[in-house]
Amino acid sequence: MRILRILTDRFSKGCLLVELMHPKMMNEKKHDTIKTTKAHFGWGTTSGEDLLPLNDSIRLIKEISISDEMKAAGGLPKLFGMIIGKLNNRLDIYEWG
Repeated sequence: MRILRILTDRFSKGCLLVELMHPKMMNEKKHDTIKTTKAHFGWGTTSGEDLLPLNDSIRLIKEISISDEMKAAGGLPKLFGMIIGKLNNRLDIYEWG
């Protein structure tokens, strides 16, 4: 991925926060963020580790699943988090340098 190479080449160290989504959740007709635009999703990931082969300078520091946060909330959010599990979006934190 070219953007990762640009970042790691131009900055000797850094931190990158990326929201990632599972490939099965990339339905452009239903996804709120782009359903009324001509934009489209080109790819998805099953884990934050999927980006590591794209740039040998980055390290995955933490992956925060929105589903896990929902499970901790209890009630209806907990049930929803348990049902969708890894299919929900994740916030991944990477570092280099």
